[in-house]
Amino acid sequence: MIKLRPHHILCIAHYEGKGYSEEFNLKMKEIIKSLETGEEFELVFGADDLCSACPNLKNGICETEEKVNRYDRMTADLLVIGEGQISTKTIFDAAKEKIYKANKFNHICSDCEWSYICRKNEKQ
Repeated sequence: MIKLRPHHILCIAHYEGKGYSEEFNLKMKEIIKSLETGEEFELVFGADDLCSACPNLKNGICETEEKVNRYDRMTADLLVIGEGQISTKTIFDAAKEKIYKANKFNHICSDCEWSYICRKNEKQ
């Protein structure tokens, strides 16, 4: 089962092929493909399967841990979710309603270096 941290739900929703490295991009595409086939995932607070391919992960901890933990807490609070198995369709629908349509995205991810992609794709 795929392990994902809460804010990666938002990253996946607007991913367009850009990322920290080619390894990261390949991992993101692999995870997205699995989720599109209906695979469910386990929500975790901390390094997940996507983080495993990120160059910012050092000794199991993100170099920007404080920031990504804040993203995770705010995402989980808005979606009213906790650690454990999650239905893929349900959670992406909830993110669309409770975060994007409710204009909460900038509240969560305004200081993310990739947020320009999400804001651009959100308007499409």
